[in-house]
Amino acid sequence: MIDANFEYSTMNNVELTEANLVNSNLKGAKLWGANFVGARLQNANLEEADLWGANFDNADMRCVNLKQTILFEANLGRADLEGADLSGAKYNDYTIWPAEFDFSSTNAIYVKW
Repeated sequence: MIDANFEYSTMNNVELTEANLVNSNLKGAKLWGANFVGARLQNANLEEADLWGANFDNADMRCVNLKQTILFEANLGRADLEGADLSGAKYNDYTIWPAEFDFSSTNAIYVKW
């Protein structure tokens, strides 16, 4: 699915384990609870996507556009976020970040419950 276009689609609880979504457009997509474990998302556009509860464990997310996304309860543990743009992305206490990732310098927005 390289270069796939799912702009503004609704795909809640979709199973995308180890999917190849390099350069894909998921702008504004509603992906509640989506499973992206081990997926390849390099250079993908997820701007404004609703990723509430999505699982990106061990996903390759280098240079992914996560501007203005909703990351409440999302699992980004072990994801490679090198070069990812998280400007304006919203996260909460239940968002899981990679152990060594310094999300405090990303311009992401913490939302307290």
